[in-house]
Amino acid sequence: AGAERVLADLSICLQQKGYTVSVVSLQGKPLVHTIINELAAKNIPVTYLNVTKKTPWRVLKLIKIIRDSKHHGETIVHSHMMHANLACRIAKFFTNGFKLVNTIHIAERRANQKLFFTLDRITLKLCDVYTAVSKAAADWHMKQIISKDLRIYPVNNGIRPIRVISQDEVKSLVSEWGFEECVKIIGSVGRLDHQKGYDIFLKTLPEFSKL
Repeated sequence: AGAERVLADLSICLQQKGYTVSVVSLQGKPLVHTIINELAAKNIPVTYLNVTKKTPWRVLKLIKIIRDSKHHGETIVHSHMMHANLACRIAKFFTNGFKLVNTIHIAERRANQKLFFTLDRITLKLCDVYTAVSKAAADWHMKQIISKDLRIYPVNNGIRPIRVISQDEVKSLVSEWGFEECVKIIGSVGRLDHQKGYDIFLKTLPEFSKL
């Protein structure tokens, strides 16, 4: 629902505008994944590098993938999240000639990420455009990097128009989920992490029942 959702929407919309699009995942292929199915339905190829702590060298496969794509015209690589950002910079160090866009999705506050910020600062010049999904995330990242050369452009996530479903579909889902006795249904998608604010959400639920 987060970075993966943005990637899928961007890929599909770019393809509709006539671009040739392919997706590379640092991880292995998931057993079940709705977004992967969406990309497959649009014939957008996905390559899985299956990079692990024991096999970090697999990230070098990116070099061949990008070199092959350069034979089909101008190449733009758009990476999301810190690991992919650094991986693509490694690839650019070994094979130049493409434009690299890095995107930050969160204000990374975990204490063990100091090494990442250091590597980010050292490899900054390998990135052509740095974006963030919000001004707050951009400001936080610039504060951590402490670089005069760094400029991060806030670009808010776009969303595709939500499909309006019929009342019959609503009743069917309510029955399927066992919510027939509920007066109000509130949905939220996100990981159970302090940064997502679910503690605040749960505390305010009693107030919603009064509306």
